[in-house]
Amino acid sequence: MSVNQNNSTAYGSKPTGLLSVFNPPIISNRNPTTSDKAPIGTMWINKVLNSAYVLSSIVANAAQWLDIAGGGGAFMSLSVVPGGIGINLPAPGAGQLAATGNISTTTGNITATAGSINAGTTVTAGTGITATTGNITDFNGAFASVNNQNSTATPQLQMIKSRGIPFTIVQPGDTLGNLFFVGADGTQLVNGAYITAVVVGTPGVGRIGTNLQFATHPDGATGINPVFRMVLNDAGHLVVFQPDDMLLPGIVASNSVNGDEGNSIGFAKDRAGAIVPGADDIGYFQWWAYDGANYQICAAITGQTGQVTNVGVMPGQIVFGTSPTGGNNPQPRMTLDEHGVLNLNEPDGPANGIALTTANSAIQVGTYVQVGGFGGPGLLSGAGSPNGTVQANKGSLYLNTTGSSVATRAYINTDGAMAWTNLVTAA
Repeated sequence: MSVNQNNSTAYGSKPTGLLSVFNPPIISNRNPTTSDKAPIGTMWINKVLNSAYVLSSIVANAAQWLDIAGGGGAFMSLSVVPGGIGINLPAPGAGQLAATGNISTTTGNITATAGSINAGTTVTAGTGITATTGNITDFNGAFASVNNQNSTATPQLQMIKSRGIPFTIVQPGDTLGNLFFVGADGTQLVNGAYITAVVVGTPGVGRIGTNLQFATHPDGATGINPVFRMVLNDAGHLVVFQPDDMLLPGIVASNSVNGDEGNSIGFAKDRAGAIVPGADDIGYFQWWAYDGANYQICAAITGQTGQVTNVGVMPGQIVFGTSPTGGNNPQPRMTLDEHGVLNLNEPDGPANGIALTTANSAIQVGTYVQVGGFGGPGLLSGAGSPNGTVQANKGSLYLNTTGSSVATRAYINTDGAMAWTNLVTAA
């Protein structure tokens, strides 16, 4: 069925021969206005500007025309672009795509060239959401990276830095990315804390040396910039800076359990799954000082395995070291070995290993002083004769604190067990 209409109308000319189930388009030399009312679904074509509109509704006696050819209509415009259809909604603001529900693309990208992408609930993209020079902002919500694939693929958050397109090399001091935690102080936004990745060393093919820096804003401080607290450097060293006060050390292990459990800092080691051998370094506490150009190590306490290790058997010892005058490499000075024996190493100079520096200085020993390391002779003391009662290494000297004659004041061990021979002393 067809209809014939007068070609001369208030809106211009209308074609003939159209099906009655379709509202004929209105062809005119101008764009429609809210006063141009017609049946819902009517198309309006501006043959001068090559623009097209569709009447979507009439609200408060005002016609709502949708621009469907990119001609700059007042309500919505659709334009065909390479790889998809562009949607422009000027009402929220220039350069913005706004939605109170979902914005979804199955396999393509949602791109903001210089503006923003704002969504009331969800923005979903099959391959990516890109803001070239603008921001992707989520108000009153959260960012989440979710992976529901039945595979080893993982969710990711990537921050990528280049000095040009595609892969111009970065330089020392370049920031690869920042993660800011920001709060309002009533008048402005203040950085409460941030984590920053900074390039160090000399970047090259396949290598970008990087420090990971941590900063927090102290309570009671003014200004908007947090203070550097800690750096995990490119060599794997964790450097903790001096805290605001010295009431607590830089690293604090806290335990509020109502029990006898204490806090701990642990070191663990294996040899690529193999047993750790004897006298192997397990962990260090080190003290470093700046010499004007570099940090130099001054002293160290090292935890080592004992002499013989095996499955279920892992003895240990603690080695204390200090750097000598004119040096920067700690030398082992003293060892608390696996037997509980404290061994003093030979000092650098002619001084004694243990120096008593005042007239009233003294070394007090309960019952036993060992000479020459574990297994060597010792110096012991006690009340009465040691024969058959006191065991010691062969050659050990025993002083009888209750001896009353020259023959009962001192004894020497002769068998490495409990056999002693008395020594005759001066009267």
